[in-house]
Amino acid sequence: MRNGYYHIGIKKLKGYTLLLLFLVISPVCHAQDVVFEHFLDDKEFSYNSIRDITQDDKGFLWLATFSGVYRFEGKSFKKYQFNPNELSIPSDDVTSIVYDSLRNCIWAGTDNGLTQFDLLTDSIKLITGRSINTNQEIAHLQIRSILLDEKSNLWVGTKKSGLFVYTNRGECYKIPTPGITYIKTI
Repeated sequence: MRNGYYHIGIKKLKGYTLLLLFLVISPVCHAQDVVFEHFLDDKEFSYNSIRDITQDDKGFLWLATFSGVYRFEGKSFKKYQFNPNELSIPSDDVTSIVYDSLRNCIWAGTDNGLTQFDLLTDSIKLITGRSINTNQEIAHLQIRSILLDEKSNLWVGTKKSGLFVYTNRGECYKIPTPGITYIKTI
């Protein structure tokens, strides 16, 4: 005791202050409840499994599922599914999805080809044609993964045909992958 006061070391004072702060803040932090809201029923979302997810510049979430593409608009979903009688996605088995800000579109890889959703016109375009360097048809590839690089080139991994790149100029090239035909992830 010095001059009638207790001498408490600086380290102890810091420790007591941190302890007091923890005791005051801890109940506030733990008092928050986490609430989940279920948006789809089993009839609408039959497989109850999301394979991939992306978000566009308006904040909409795009979900790749075994039963098509779903766009979550905050409270409801817009469903895109295969329809043989009109222009639609080529398969309900959607394996991967990505947002392309340069082209303002969503790319969806399916079990039967690549699809582009134009966000300005809300229209669907099926990607067809041949790779420039190998002349391989690209319309009905079994796509397993897609990746958009920093130059907005779309890399496409397939189940049986290897790796392709769809350039930001609209050209398609097959990338040599000797002995490897199944590209599950990029």
